[in-house]
Amino acid sequence: MPSLAHRQTLVAATGVLFVLFLIPNQAESVQENWVDQIAQRVRAEQHLASREPLSSGYERYLTQLHSVQQALLQGDVHAVQKEMSHFVRMVGTKEGGISESTAQSLLLYINEVTPVEYLDETTKSHLRLVREMVTLRAEAIEEPPTDSAYSSTVTPETAPWGAWQFGWISKGTFRPIITVGMGVLVLVAVGVVVLLFVAVGAATTNGRSAVHTKDRTVEGLEKKTQPSGSSRDAA
Repeated sequence: MPSLAHRQTLVAATGVLFVLFLIPNQAESVQENWVDQIAQRVRAEQHLASREPLSSGYERYLTQLHSVQQALLQGDVHAVQKEMSHFVRMVGTKEGGISESTAQSLLLYINEVTPVEYLDETTKSHLRLVREMVTLRAEAIEEPPTDSAYSSTVTPETAPWGAWQFGWISKGTFRPIITVGMGVLVLVAVGVVVLLFVAVGAATTNGRSAVHTKDRTVEGLEKKTQPSGSSRDAA
């Protein structure tokens, strides 16, 4: 018959194994449910905004989240990133007529619950920018808005989340590169024009100096020939 100490050791070992087996499952479950959490947040924001059943404007978000879920089930991380990037663009450009405060609230929540491996670098940078803008504006605002289900910190009047602010997500980094390139070309063109003006000015100055020197040389020769002529007349 096993001793009391032996039985206590077995119970403790069983408990440790149970905890080690349970914790990863719970963490994995939470990670797998992040798409459902975003979908629930979309429904909550829509019901608060309209007090009506889900409209077609919000259905498009749920449809896109379904695409995200399918890519997640297939284990295709790149596909998940692509679908999430499209979903963030939809929210950022307020497709379906959602309010500015709702778009902001959803973007903040997406940034909070989405595992980083399912967001590409462009989307992560954009969500980080949104969070930083909200943090800066929150310092100057005392009252939270009343039209969001989760009390965002920026009022619609002070949060102009226009579609143009999210356009760079679809365009990537090409537009800034083109803009910088155009700026460099303009600077080069201006430099060439300035050099041409300097060259023309220098040529004009040199020409005038040459003419002036020639005139002085002619005058000197004339002065030298005048005394010779006078001597001959006297003779």
